[in-house]
Amino acid sequence: MATDVSAATAAAVASVALPYHQILHLERNELDALVIASGNIFVVVDARSGNLLAAPAVLETAAPIQMPSDSFPEGQIRCLAFSPAHNLLAVATDSKHLTFYDASSWEKKSSRVSIKRANCVTFTPDDKVLIGDKFGDVYSFSITDEKADEPLILGHVSMILDMAVSKDGRWVLTADRDEKVRVSRYPHAYDIQAFCLGHTSYVSKIHIPDFAPDALISGGGDSFLVVWNYVDGQIVQQVDFASAAPVIAIVSHAESRTVAVALEGEPFVLIYDASDIKAIKETQRVSIPSEALSLEFDKTGTLFAPTLASGIIALSPDDKKVFHVNTASPILSTFSAIRSITAEALPDFHTTSKLRKVVLAPYPNQREYDELHRPKNGNQGKGTKTRGGKKQREKLENKKSEAGEKRKSTDEGVSDDSTKKLKHNSE
Repeated sequence: MATDVSAATAAAVASVALPYHQILHLERNELDALVIASGNIFVVVDARSGNLLAAPAVLETAAPIQMPSDSFPEGQIRCLAFSPAHNLLAVATDSKHLTFYDASSWEKKSSRVSIKRANCVTFTPDDKVLIGDKFGDVYSFSITDEKADEPLILGHVSMILDMAVSKDGRWVLTADRDEKVRVSRYPHAYDIQAFCLGHTSYVSKIHIPDFAPDALISGGGDSFLVVWNYVDGQIVQQVDFASAAPVIAIVSHAESRTVAVALEGEPFVLIYDASDIKAIKETQRVSIPSEALSLEFDKTGTLFAPTLASGIIALSPDDKKVFHVNTASPILSTFSAIRSITAEALPDFHTTSKLRKVVLAPYPNQREYDELHRPKNGNQGKGTKTRGGKKQREKLENKKSEAGEKRKSTDEGVSDDSTKKLKHNSE
């Protein structure tokens, strides 16, 4: 009986279905696919037909390529990146693993452990993949040589949150927690071209649209997007979106010149018309059943959003570029037939908002603080500089009271001695 109870308890503990949380569109020659990740595994579907191309064998699907469990890295997938030139998919996990897959056979080509956990991954034109980590460093990994050294190419004094490489490969752009985007020359990234300064909070996402390779769109924790001429570090436009939620995804579709943005915890997607990249404008807020965890366009302009509680949502534009929820997408039918992987508990999908810095007030009541430290008898000396709350204020007031009592006691003692002396002399 005890064994049965333990087994039932264990089954109940590991019964939380993990949502799909990352998505990436792959396009190369005849390849037109979507890679969609959940936990430490991913599934590959044809973006045109919705048919499965590859899937983990453990899911027991009809995919023509069955990927063995040992081909997937440990830990939850944090970043995906694709190199059309090398037909490689890079997958970085929170266990510091960086794994490469052939995007035709879906075999694991190589795997290594990075120095720190990756926050962002991107390929470069010179057979490298760059990893930006939480300690503010960017390391360069060779695609072709698994045993090659991993040189540090640049560093911030703050956590790197996102990264991009320009379409011509000349610039590497890094966004950090200290409200800035750094533009560095590549591969000599110690040579800083410019800083993009204008955000008032951390910069969580940056994106270079394919249709405007000289422009950068950035967003973070300060309720607006910024369009930049990034080579000069100049602001082109600031676009408010009137929400305190931070930006978790910025993607674009080249043919329609549309930009889509997802905010953490918000059950809608922002759609922008970027026909004029110098004057983008919000055209729609598309409501969705649950908050989006990631965004990606396919080749036709349909927008896919893995959500926290409602599976994958498809948003398709009509002839007037108005987006509607598309329940008839074949990709949704494919995923509805795939069973979910489970875990003991859901990971924290709301980490971006935790990057916001906490500003400590010098005192809960500034007026009381000023009164307590006001100079006495014309003394213009500075009061005690301190930080703290109620306990600190009570401590200061107690010290002041004790000092007063001590002076009073001393004065009374002196007064008594003087009275005794006067009385003795008169006698």
